Amino acid sequence: MTTHLKNQKKTNIQKKTNIQKKSQISIYAIIPLLLIIALVPLILYIKQTKLTAVENLFMGSNNSQTDMFSYYKMVWFLVFSAASLIPFLFIQNLNVLEKDKRIYYIPAGIYTLLVLISSITSEYKSTAFYGFFGRYEGAFVLIAYIAVMLAAMNILKEEKHIKILFICLFSSAAVISLLGALQLVGIDYFNTNFVLSLITPSELKKLGGHMEASFGKGTLFSTLYNPDYVGSYMAMLMPVIIISIVYLKKISHKLIATTLLCLIIINWIGCDSLAGIFGGIVSIIVILIMFRKKIMQHKVIALSIVVLLCGGLIIMNFATPGLITNKMRGLTAIFEKNAGTESQKALDKALQGLADVSVDSEKARIVTEKGVFQIRVSEGKLDISDEDNIKIDSGISGNTVNISDSRFQNIKLVTKPEEGLIEVYYNDYDLIGVIFTKDGLASSTNRWMTFRGNKSIETFGFKGYETFATNRGYIWSRTIPLIKKSALLGYGPDTFPIYFPQYDYVAKLKYYETGGMFVDKAHNMYLQTAMNSGLIAMLALLALFGIYFVTSVKIYIKEKFESFLPFAGFACFAAFVGYAVAGLANDSVISVAPVFWVLLGLGIGINVRLMKGKAVQMNKGKNA
Repeated sequence: MTTHLKNQKKTNIQKKTNIQKKSQISIYAIIPLLLIIALVPLILYIKQTKLTAVENLFMGSNNSQTDMFSYYKMVWFLVFSAASLIPFLFIQNLNVLEKDKRIYYIPAGIYTLLVLISSITSEYKSTAFYGFFGRYEGAFVLIAYIAVMLAAMNILKEEKHIKILFICLFSSAAVISLLGALQLVGIDYFNTNFVLSLITPSELKKLGGHMEASFGKGTLFSTLYNPDYVGSYMAMLMPVIIISIVYLKKISHKLIATTLLCLIIINWIGCDSLAGIFGGIVSIIVILIMFRKKIMQHKVIALSIVVLLCGGLIIMNFATPGLITNKMRGLTAIFEKNAGTESQKALDKALQGLADVSVDSEKARIVTEKGVFQIRVSEGKLDISDEDNIKIDSGISGNTVNISDSRFQNIKLVTKPEEGLIEVYYNDYDLIGVIFTKDGLASSTNRWMTFRGNKSIETFGFKGYETFATNRGYIWSRTIPLIKKSALLGYGPDTFPIYFPQYDYVAKLKYYETGGMFVDKAHNMYLQTAMNSGLIAMLALLALFGIYFVTSVKIYIKEKFESFLPFAGFACFAAFVGYAVAGLANDSVISVAPVFWVLLGLGIGINVRLMKGKAVQMNKGKNA
């Protein structure tokens, strides 16, 4: 009997040990998340892509384009995202469905479902699922964002794993920041044969030629494709580094982190992203509020950091042509009515009285405050009339057609029969080129006019503030009416450039100084979501963010920050604030968003653990 009990006890202990082993999370389980947060933002490799019919239509290319920054980031992110879910199959006791996590699953699930439905119901299903060329943020990627958030929530539990993740994040940020700093001082490694040879596939090398990254000298984009995306990344990373400096104990570690912080600040300001600037400022304010007690305890250290930062900014302002002072002027100018460059203001003056320009296969229409000027070609002859199809008097001098009608005397035409082209001048400004094709008339300066038909250009708000935040006022004023038309399910992920009124010729001239500008993004992560998958999806996303924000404030406003987890959780929260605020004027993009979603998942997971720990302490206090 005794022997039997001993054997049974031994068996129970062995079973318990086996369960513990199975429930332990191996370092291998977090490798996909490490790769997402460290490697994906660094991936650069040229991909020659065959465009879909709609992409070819809107991009006006010859069936294929080359992408350097986004395609392979998308591919490897999807691979790593799928791999990050594998541990759910093998690790027991992850407590995936514990009570404090369920509140996040509801908005995340609604958002995911609506992304899927909006893609299935989209007119452009291929774009909706795989993404538009150059962005590649279709439904598969959007759903993968939620997947990696769930993986980070449930798998990143051990402190050593979280520390490894931050080390990988900082290493990646160091590379991105160093490359960005080099670009800022004019060292553009992309235009070197060595770098291009590394990122060019062999089949393209055989074709010969030379490809260069088409960015101006001194433009900071690093491996993230666009200065705005650098702004979002730095607004997210800067608060994490600042909090790490406070947490680290060894002087050598603090010096390394401070060096990285300096690099990040250089990129944060040097990338010229106002959205990134605002995101970073708000995240710093959050740090000051939450760390108020520690700041009061370490006044000398806090003052030293402020002096160091101010000194660095002053040195940077002298080293560059007034970068900081120009940025400050830019921050105040974005709120001015009718703000813009001198050339924009001069062009706006030249275009006074001009309301609209359109071209279809039958006619070109110049709509002014005095009437409508119409151009037709009938049996090889030029036919000019007004909105009532009454012929307009004109005189011909060589290839120039001068208008006699007092309503349109500020318009003249220059014909180039050998090119099949009519150039239309308005107040001596070369307004638009009208070309003859086998299918009728078309615009040589705005290829999207062909698709306009009888569509009117609707606007909402921002009247007089179209130049707000580098013309974002203009984009938002045209985007909001589109959302109203498809509020329930949106148009499908990444279809924004297909539905935006690319034929809005006069406004593009005024705000971009070219009527051929291709607007491919909403420059607002939340409007982007509403366009993609509808208002309910946007509200679900905001609910997810709102729950995390409120929970984090409740935790960290009273936190004493005496151990690693509160510091790590607060770092994730501050990063969230920086990115979410920058998202008010920047887009979600495959270069940066994967890092955000991993940190969001980690932050939620840490919050759940901290709340559980406080609940246990409260119960112990009651029982004592």
